[in-house]
Amino acid sequence: LASLKLLPPNMATFKITDREIRLIKRRDKRSMRERMDSVIVVDDGVALLERATELLATASEKDGYIFLIAPLLLVSGRREVEVLAACAGRSTFTKVGNTNVLFKGQCKTKGAEAAPYVIPLLCGADVFVAAIDALRRKRGDLSGMTNEEIHKKMTGLFTQEALRQVFPMLPEEGCKWHTLRSLYLQYVNVLYSHSMAINRLGKL
Repeated sequence: LASLKLLPPNMATFKITDREIRLIKRRDKRSMRERMDSVIVVDDGVALLERATELLATASEKDGYIFLIAPLLLVSGRREVEVLAACAGRSTFTKVGNTNVLFKGQCKTKGAEAAPYVIPLLCGADVFVAAIDALRRKRGDLSGMTNEEIHKKMTGLFTQEALRQVFPMLPEEGCKWHTLRSLYLQYVNVLYSHSMAINRLGKL
């Protein structure tokens, strides 16, 4: 056993050189600067959340799609297709607390079906579920379409102009519909401190 060699003879060549370490550090600093340059600043976060909750509290099938979908995305951190898939029965939101729902239907699971899990909301669970029902009544039954087909059918709605029509307090530049997921994370970090919220953020 003493003569047994566990490591290859060229093991020393696997070591990172000082020059490579410097290059990695410079690359990390450059990447951080790029991320900071893309930070979205919302001057009045309270007004933004109030606008979303007001729209959801009065939600009905008579509302325009963007006025239903945008606030649902902001208060739940879900993707557009995950909310729209409720019209196809492939995603569900079940109240399990005053501001929590059990969510089933996560997309981008690499082929494996994700188990349902609890998500914190930025509004009352009753208000959220009622707004989902309003969207379902307005859009009708989409069970005959795949998620990809649903998103393709509705994607024309998801413009920056439409987003600022719903939320005029958002910056004029840099905001996309996907930005609502990032804003949701920031709200959750401030409003929730219990382990459930923190543990589930990775599933967003």
